[in-house]
Amino acid sequence: VWAYRFERPQGPVWVVWNEDGSLHLPGRPATKVWVRLPWQAAGAQITDTPTLPGQSLPERISQSTREHTLSVALGATPVFIEEAGAK
Repeated sequence: VWAYRFERPQGPVWVVWNEDGSLHLPGRPATKVWVRLPWQAAGAQITDTPTLPGQSLPERISQSTREHTLSVALGATPVFIEEAGAK
């Protein structure tokens, strides 16, 4: 699992993905792994990287944390995670 944190004026963003060493061809689903990340905010905004033909906008989901932990499914394509809610 790879994770990079970038500081921005509107707050940090994490870019996270799972590199499993396999070749993932277009149109074939990649295996995802669930990871638990330490997370101080009440929630997170998770944005996927668009990968489907004709897809121009990324899919975004809001997710709550539990006991300062964020659970997220990671594949070979990076996701962008931002803090949401009060700390």
